[in-house]
This record gives sequence, structure tokens and C-alpha cells, in this order.
Amino acid sequence: MQSYKKTLTIIAAVLLAACQKPLFPGGPRYLREPGSTFRGTRDTVQTPRHSPEPKLYITALQGGEAVLFADGKEIARAPADNDPERHRARQGHLWTDRIEGKETVIFKDGEELFRFPGEELLRGFFIKDGKVHTLGQRPGNGGICYRIDGGEVFSAPAGRIVGSASSPHWDAGAFSADSSGIYYAYGIPFVHSGYTTWEYHVMKGADTFITIPDDASGTVMDLRVSGGNVYRAVLKGTFLLFLCGDHVLWSWKLDVKDILSGVRIIPLDGDMCLEYTTSRDRYTDLWLIRDGHHQRMSYYGYASPRILRKGPVTAAWTEAGGHVLEMVLGGKHISIKANRYHLANPLCLNAFDSTFTAILTDTTATDHLLLTDTLSTPLRLSGVPTSIRIE
Repeated sequence: MQSYKKTLTIIAAVLLAACQKPLFPGGPRYLREPGSTFRGTRDTVQTPRHSPEPKLYITALQGGEAVLFADGKEIARAPADNDPERHRARQGHLWTDRIEGKETVIFKDGEELFRFPGEELLRGFFIKDGKVHTLGQRPGNGGICYRIDGGEVFSAPAGRIVGSASSPHWDAGAFSADSSGIYYAYGIPFVHSGYTTWEYHVMKGADTFITIPDDASGTVMDLRVSGGNVYRAVLKGTFLLFLCGDHVLWSWKLDVKDILSGVRIIPLDGDMCLEYTTSRDRYTDLWLIRDGHHQRMSYYGYASPRILRKGPVTAAWTEAGGHVLEMVLGGKHISIKANRYHLANPLCLNAFDSTFTAILTDTTATDHLLLTDTLSTPLRLSGVPTSIRIE
């Protein structure tokens, strides 16, 4: 118990303590009054049109259905599997997908939007100019498919998509979407005698943007496109490399005793950065490489440290056995009961502009905990919260 408290005290001293301006100064009551309670009412209202006033959206799984709440009121629900990657909130609507027979069906607020043959798990989901872009992974390494409104744009009979649908840093999941285009990447395995290598294809729409040949001497840990540039994190022996195209931006020699994990490329205030974790015995270091400079947070203990850096928001917390022990936001401790809550999905903790948001799921009851940069309040909701979002 003392070890993780000591660790988060150290983290709190390292993080910048910033006073965040509330995003909802005149918004919903439960975001303004610390004593108020979100109950997830079932007074369904018509899905709102876009307005200048942002709303806080929460998705949850309730008895075989996905439910979307906006500022505390239920606005949509739809049949859903227990997979949190098969439903999402976007532009004030609930988007779900499920397998029916031998088809994948996409729903908007519970109404069927389109369907297509085959089983796909959507790793990328993006709405542009009213059209729905999806990037689907077929079972196993059985191939990928990029679609617009259900129509096939590009497919590959084999391969595995790079990226997850549940990353708070990348709003479109495995897609990298910016003014230069819509990008995604997939890897094709090549099985050799005793080992496997991967050839990576970075796509721009239906066209191959760049091909990265298979390399027996290195392993691609993460790959992203930003501003038309391809960034890679590659492990070669005991060296971790961060590349833009074929240019090595940074390299670091790991100790042979270090266990490397959690390697990911993240955008941060216009920069592309590299995050990763090294652990040895009971020591864990969280690393951020930005513009060639190292930032390290050290931890000692059996609990696992976690961190979210997004815009001006930095949140750190520890977990043990899947339960949250303690959390720090902007250098200040958040008062929570250790071991009572867990994060049901990575998208249950996020940041939008300068506003921190999180839903911690109660492990024994339905008194979940809603956190923002300005308050902590009960979220009384049957079922399991699966994401939080401000739009």
C-alpha cells in the first residue's frame, strides 16, 4: 500500500499542476454541482442536432444492449454483443455493429444503416462528409477490408491491421485521418523455420502509400501516419528505434534485463512522440520520448503504473489485479477508494481539449464514479460503462 502511494507522490511532483477551465461552465447540473448524481435516466429524447454547446456522451452495456447517454439522458439504445469495440458514440449518435448469420450489420441509433457479407471486427471507424469509413479485420489473420458506407474500397486476403479501436489518443481507431488523407496499415506474416517476420503495407485510401519489407533483424512495435509521414517504433536486438520514414529520429539501448512493453506512438501538441514501459524485478519506468528528449517516471512495487498524456492533460494511476488503486491529475491526487473500481475499457478514461474525463466502474455494485477535471460524482447506472466522450 505504501509503495504505490509513494510512487504517485513522486509522479504528482513531476506532473505540471495546471488549473483547467471547466468546459461546462453552464452545462449539465451534475457536472457543476459536486453533490449531484448522474442516474442515467431512461427518459429517451430525440437525438440532438449539433449545437455550439458541447455535450458529454457516455456509452454502456446493459442486458444485451448498448446505450448512449447525452448529459445524463438516454438518447439511443441498440442490441449489442458484450464486446465494447462493437459500439461507439460519434456526432451525437450511437453506432453499433454485430454479426448476423454470415453478414456484418452496421446500425445508427438502433436502426440498420447498411450490411455487407462476411464477418468483420471494426478496428477503424471514421465519419467524413456524412460518409461512414470502416476498417474491418476478418477472423484470425484472414484479411482486412476498407469500406465506405459498406461498399468495398480495398481488401487484402491476408493480414492483420495495425492499431486498435480502443486508443484514447487516436479518435478514428486504426485510421490516421488528417487533411492529407485517410491512412491505415496492415501486416502480412511470413513464416520461416522457427520464426515469423512481417511485411507492412501503409495504405492511403485504396492505394499503397509505402511498403515496409519484412525484416528478420527487427520487430515493428507500432506504426502511425501523421501529416503524410510514416512513423515507426522498431525493436532491433536491444535497441529501440523511432523512425520517420527511413530516418532514425532517436535510438535507445535497452538493458538486457529490461522487459519492454506498452510501446506506442502518440500525438502530443503537434509532435509525434514515443511512449513505452520498461520493467525489471519490482522496478517500472514509464518513458516519453519527445523531440529527442527523455522524460521518465519511476515506480517501485507490484502494482502496474498507467499514464495518459493528451494535450495539456496528464493523468497517472496505478492498478493491481485490474483494480485502480490511486490516481493523480495535473499533480493533484484524486480521492478514490482503492480496489473498488476498474476501467472497463481504455476509452473510459480520456481527455478532450483541456478537459479530463473518466468513468471508473464499480466492481461490486452500480455506484460507478464519474470524474472530470472539476469534480468527482457518483454515476448510478445499471450495466457496465464502456466509453466517455465530449463533442
